[in-house]
Amino acid sequence: MNIENMWKQILKDIHNKGHIHYKDDAKIKEILNISGFVDNPGAYAIPATIKGSVSRETFLECVRTGLYDIDGYNIKGEALADYVESLDNRERIYIDYNDDSDFVYTYPERLKAIPIAPKFDNFMVDEENQLEHMIKRLKANKGSNRAVATLYNVGLDPYFVEDIPCLNWMQALIRDDELCLVVMFRSNDIYNAFPSNMLFLMNIGYYITEELQETYPNLYFGGVYYNCTSAHYYTDVVTDEIIEEIIK
Repeated sequence: MNIENMWKQILKDIHNKGHIHYKDDAKIKEILNISGFVDNPGAYAIPATIKGSVSRETFLECVRTGLYDIDGYNIKGEALADYVESLDNRERIYIDYNDDSDFVYTYPERLKAIPIAPKFDNFMVDEENQLEHMIKRLKANKGSNRAVATLYNVGLDPYFVEDIPCLNWMQALIRDDELCLVVMFRSNDIYNAFPSNMLFLMNIGYYITEELQETYPNLYFGGVYYNCTSAHYYTDVVTDEIIEEIIK
């Protein structure tokens, strides 16, 4: 299923079968413990103009030119591309965990430079790169189940971080010549974030695949196995009428 169709299907399931829950003093409608497979968007675009496998560069260009924009989804074009391309951010980051105004993580930081050690009143972000470790494991053993990354930091998050990452865990698997990602979200705001999250993860899939193609020339990126324990939308942000218009 492509990103747009899965987005609409999950919204439909929440709308029709979801239950009201209060989270952080906000009212949400949610369904629990969902899963599905999201196809590599390079196999077809929205609208369908690309056939077969494409390069990561072509994929990112399609995002930036609006080819993956979805009617009814608020993040489009350049803004969507900036989020998807944030994977390439590599700068060293210092975050003051005593300052409530700081947003204390990004997914690229947690994947490529995870906070590990205190430095005075701040925490220093190390240059350790979990994506590179995943690639190294798969280069050494094509069939490995050990190419994993975790975004929840057990040494930091229980003590200093209230807004812990929604994306908690990721694995890259190669079966035959297809590479797929498997991801686990502890929480996902489907209306506001699902398409952006999926395109960001697709960028990771393309990145890992292209890093491995020198070792495995026939390797291609297949898509993302998506798992989420709380899929929801905020009822004060989006009305039933808006959801019904999207899923009709």
